[in-house]
Amino acid sequence: MARRGPFWKVTFVFGVLTLFLAPEPHGSSAELDATLLLINEARSAARAGRYEAAQERLREAIMFAEAAGQKLEMAIALNNLAEVYRLKGERAEAVNYYRRALAIYDEIGHQPGIRTVRKQIEETRKAPNGPGQASLEGTTPPEREISPSLRQRLIDQAIEQVKKRVRDRQEDKEGGYRD
Repeated sequence: MARRGPFWKVTFVFGVLTLFLAPEPHGSSAELDATLLLINEARSAARAGRYEAAQERLREAIMFAEAAGQKLEMAIALNNLAEVYRLKGERAEAVNYYRRALAIYDEIGHQPGIRTVRKQIEETRKAPNGPGQASLEGTTPPEREISPSLRQRLIDQAIEQVKKRVRDRQEDKEGGYRD
């Protein structure tokens, strides 16, 4: 049986969520989609060795997940950010982000996440210094490939929708409900 890296879960979670979640009244489905798209884009960037781009997208995903109260997705993004640091050979930063992800998994009682992150922390502590390769090599590509331009356009649209909803919510909180 081939070893799977932590990013296979993102593809699985993305597929399950898109199949089974119905849109919710205040656009939380769009926020979830934007978060998952950012995580998926970061995963692709990391696989291509573009670690800074991956880190940027994951930080955006963490911001969106936090704003929308998406604890599981935030933990997934933190875990993936830890993996990027691990791949870069920055073990201390990787362990820091793993611990943040672990705290969220503990909070929500997500046992598979808890087990996985604990194992990743242990492996990271044992790893030799320098960039690593193991965690992304065993991952599988997404089920359905779309063109990079379409993917980017969809991501940009979802991000803009989320930003608008966040601004609208902030305005509602500051000025009461609009007429």
